[in-house]
Amino acid sequence: MSPLTTETPLVSVIMFCRNRVNFIRRAIQSILNQTYLNWEFIIQDGASTDGTREAIESFSDPRIKLVSEPDSGPFDAMWRAYKRCQGEITGSCLSDEELLPNALAEGVHFFLCNPETAAIVRDLHLIGQDGSMVDRYNSSEFSFLDCLGINTSMALQSILFRRAALLEIGLTTHDWRIDCADFELHTRLDQIHRIDCYPGLVGKYSQQTDGQLSTIPEIGFFCAIGQFRFIDDYFRANLAINLLRSYPLTDAHTAIKRLYRTKGNRELEEKLDAYFNSLEIQYPNDPIQTAKQAIGIGKLFLALAILLPVSPTSSEGHTAYCLVAEMLECLLDIEKAMEFWSALADLGFPGAAERFLSAQLRAPGVQPLQLLGNQKKWAGQFIVPTSPVMITPHQSGGSILRLAFHATDWSSIEIRHQILPLLAQLDPEHVETICYASTPIHPLQFPPKLRITQLNDSLPNDFRKRVRSDHIDILIELSGLNPGNKFPTMAERCAPVQIAYLGHMGTTGLRQVDYQIADDVICPSTLAKYHTEKILTLAPCYCSFDIPCPLPDNSFPQPRRLDNRFTFGSFASTSLMNKSLLDCWARILLMTPHSRLLLSCPEFNSRDCRAAIRQCLESHNIPRESLMILRRNPEVISPYLTAQLDLYLDTFPHSDPTNIACCLSRGIPSLSLAGSTMAGRLGFSLLTAAGLSHYVAKDISDYEDLAFTLSSRTEELQRLKQTLPQTIFQNGLTNVPLFAQGFQSALRKLI
Repeated sequence: MSPLTTETPLVSVIMFCRNRVNFIRRAIQSILNQTYLNWEFIIQDGASTDGTREAIESFSDPRIKLVSEPDSGPFDAMWRAYKRCQGEITGSCLSDEELLPNALAEGVHFFLCNPETAAIVRDLHLIGQDGSMVDRYNSSEFSFLDCLGINTSMALQSILFRRAALLEIGLTTHDWRIDCADFELHTRLDQIHRIDCYPGLVGKYSQQTDGQLSTIPEIGFFCAIGQFRFIDDYFRANLAINLLRSYPLTDAHTAIKRLYRTKGNRELEEKLDAYFNSLEIQYPNDPIQTAKQAIGIGKLFLALAILLPVSPTSSEGHTAYCLVAEMLECLLDIEKAMEFWSALADLGFPGAAERFLSAQLRAPGVQPLQLLGNQKKWAGQFIVPTSPVMITPHQSGGSILRLAFHATDWSSIEIRHQILPLLAQLDPEHVETICYASTPIHPLQFPPKLRITQLNDSLPNDFRKRVRSDHIDILIELSGLNPGNKFPTMAERCAPVQIAYLGHMGTTGLRQVDYQIADDVICPSTLAKYHTEKILTLAPCYCSFDIPCPLPDNSFPQPRRLDNRFTFGSFASTSLMNKSLLDCWARILLMTPHSRLLLSCPEFNSRDCRAAIRQCLESHNIPRESLMILRRNPEVISPYLTAQLDLYLDTFPHSDPTNIACCLSRGIPSLSLAGSTMAGRLGFSLLTAAGLSHYVAKDISDYEDLAFTLSSRTEELQRLKQTLPQTIFQNGLTNVPLFAQGFQSALRKLI
């Protein structure tokens, strides 16, 4: 989805009506009262005869654009109105409704901060015929099942669309149905674009007005039949498959039963009943079924129950158990996920032990001695030569250092923002750099003059032979414990000096890895004793970041804040989150008046993941307006999004360095916690290098108190927005050439 072309885009608001003179003035006045001024009001009147047209024309604002002509009904009028819109954003306000004054301003603001979003759905006051408040409509994310009628559909007035997305699904070219109206629009949009829930009141919705469409039984029946006709046409034979793989088990079952009962297919309904009932008793003692019942998540477990045997000793069962563990991590149950990884590791499945060790770094309460013991156990499985392998450092007049890096994924964000900029700055007159890749790569993603070697991992010992034949002096593994890492081969000694860097922020437990790159903050002497490697200390920080601005003019806009709420935020992966962390963040919100928490990460593309995060936070009675849980592109954090933050919240027990660095480079300080492990002190290191060590808490209680204290230091935070980018550059945190000099010098001393 392309970003908006301007910070003040034209917004089109539609109204379709006929003979609504008693209510329409109030609706029009609510549009005129908008604090956002760049709008057009597209009114499609169905040739009213009660004075509605004259009432509209009594408003002289040129932004009101009226067409009065006969139509075949309200849905025909709706499509006519949508097709007249010219704005980049479209919304609606029907004749018996009202928009609150900030409705359009907040919507534009949201789209600027979230360029991947195609539509947003918001909350409404429910009012009686006299305009008095009777209830509240709390929006939820678009659900195909909800729109089938199991719960409810989205209220049209609560939605703002990005017009580009509507054009992509055929706004002006498709022959739209008039018997299911907005249902077809929302369903088609949901199949290829994001519809985000944005809590907050945006308007007043009348439930009891005479003539309202939702109160007319004939209209409801007409729409229901239209929905099923549309479903048959759009999904065809794959309807059941789409439902089963996209929604929780019980909801999918209910929806399919309802669908086929309505169509009169009783035989199929009975077969589905028998099938779903069998799922509950098919494997009563299996942990997959136990997890399914405990978590209540259907999407993953339904796939397992249908497609995969449950025995973990089969290859399919291995895949199933891995998926369960990954889902458990997504749902914040890291301890339960570790049980799955441990069980698979005990059975000898490849990669399971590594996943357990990586998860261990993110588990609350883990201690360095425990990490060391488990890493040594893992390292003990590798074949180590009985006598040391002696490899002489390459000599070329004593001036050229042969340096090699291996990564399983050279396209990762960390590699692109930390390693590739560093390699581009190494002095080619004194360093020859080789990049080993286990997966296909595109040479254009690398700095020029770097030598790239594609490995063939299907050949035994290919990596070791290549490294030795290339006469590498220093070999650096960047992959951590990710699948395809070369630590098992490094156990047989590939190069004179072997180093672990970035990928796994803890000891490898492998004595053939000579060094781990760190700094005095993330690995002080009190932690170094829990490492089998020597610590190669860099200063002022263990790494440097090159985080380009995604905007072509390299500017970082500061959109107008729509309220004075203090905004905490995090863009961390859910793999770094846990219930203890979210409980802490909830307490911070409760103790900080008029604050909000903005969370955004790629994993939020999973509806179940978003629901788990929201459920955990709202269990503390956090108001829904205080939480913004947004999906985003994994590649880019919008500068409009970071501009909304006052203070970034680091995760614990595993820190979130890449996003901290991104925020620091845009003037947003972070609150961090000095953890007991290397992985838990990464934010501490970055903030120390940025001159913000006083933003680091010593424990969780101190973290909460410090968050509250910092929320009142608005002048200090505003000053940091202006000074931080230059400060961290001068200190080397984003000055890659300066960091490269120290990096190269430190490596030279090892040979």
